[in-house]
Amino acid sequence: MSDRELRTQFSMRALDLADTFKFSLGSVPVGVYHPELTAPDGPSTGGGVQSVQHICLVAPNRPSLVVGSANQVEHQVELRTFHHIDGGYRQRFGRTVDVDVFTYDLFLQRARDFFEQQGLNVQIPPAPAPTAPIVAPPQARSPWLLFIAGMLVASLVALTLVLLLRR
Repeated sequence: MSDRELRTQFSMRALDLADTFKFSLGSVPVGVYHPELTAPDGPSTGGGVQSVQHICLVAPNRPSLVVGSANQVEHQVELRTFHHIDGGYRQRFGRTVDVDVFTYDLFLQRARDFFEQQGLNVQIPPAPAPTAPIVAPPQARSPWLLFIAGMLVASLVALTLVLLLRR
């Protein structure tokens, strides 16, 4: 028996959606990443209870980005905006994500079109409020630096007075 023959109806639908996604969008680069839709690990999704499939951007030697989810049982797909993805990436890794806004938005539109063609309702929730840029905490001034600067100013003042008094 093949793996496909052992799968339940929900598991087959999820596997078929993942395969169709891979064929349609899997080779479309998103910066250094490429899109993937997860498929069920086993032959069953528990009657659809474990039916959520994650939409990810993956690349070698980089953390995967979860950019949305699809649920065929509920006929719903949620896609996240660039600002949502970038905000989470900044929070976790302290820097911006390795994809530019234009490239990501183009992928987002293609993914939206794909899932709508599959008869799923696509939602893109509003982006969270932008986070403040990551700034290093201010460094305390070294007491030696202040001492040297003070000595230079005092030396210049003394030199100026000596020159003025010689006249």
